[in-house]
Formats: sequence, structure tokens, C-alpha cells
Amino acid sequence: MSDRPRIRDALARCFFAYDQGDGDAMAECFVADGELLVSVEGQGQTMALRGRAEIAEFCRKSFGARTEPVRHLITNTFVERDGNQDAVVVSYHTTVATRGGRPEVALTGFTRDAFVFEDSRWRILKRDYHCDQAAE
Repeated sequence: MSDRPRIRDALARCFFAYDQGDGDAMAECFVADGELLVSVEGQGQTMALRGRAEIAEFCRKSFGARTEPVRHLITNTFVERDGNQDAVVVSYHTTVATRGGRPEVALTGFTRDAFVFEDSRWRILKRDYHCDQAAE
């Protein structure tokens, strides 16, 4: 049985780092050669990043392009596959953007994260991030 609370904590830390534009902290949530794959409903795969440097740069660029705060809300999280040294976790995400001082749903979708236990912590080996619609 894996350490489910620590896995969920690692999941939340990664989204929090992204929302804060902390590319280094987000990248540390992944193994050194971790993957971040993004797909959009009806468009297929739109982005594939590999390694901490690419993931960190993506986070910083995304944050720099924002004009107002964005928050990722993680719900319906469950462990799809559970092991002592690895796990697969699925969760819904709702992206809330503050526009004109008011929060509104910008995106919805789900992630499937393959985790491994490395250096005394859970890290993402591969994240499949699926958006239900494209961002406007």
C-alpha cells in the first residue's frame, strides 16, 4: 500500500507551484526526466515537455503571460494503481481565473499522474493533463 496522503500532498504541491509561477518548485515535483503531456478535447496532444528544465520554463512562461490570478482546484482524486514504490493517481481539475476581479471557470479536465517514490518523496514520472476545452 502506498502512502496516499503524501501522494495527494505531492499532487497539490505541483499545482500550487504552477499557480504561483514557481517553476523550480514545480519541476522538483517531477523526476529528473519526467514528462508533462497536455491534450485538449478534439485537438489531441498539444504539448509534450520532458525534463525539469522544460517543465520549469513552461511554468515561468505561463505565469508571466497571465494578467490575473489562476487557481487549480483538484477534486475526485483516486488512486488507480497502488504500489509501495509507484502509483497512478487520477483527479479532476477545475481552473479558476480571476477576470475583472471576479472568479470564473476557465478550464476543466482531468490528470492521470504516474508517481514514483524517489529520494524519500513522491515525484511525478509522467503527467497526462487532459483539458475538456481549449483556453480562450
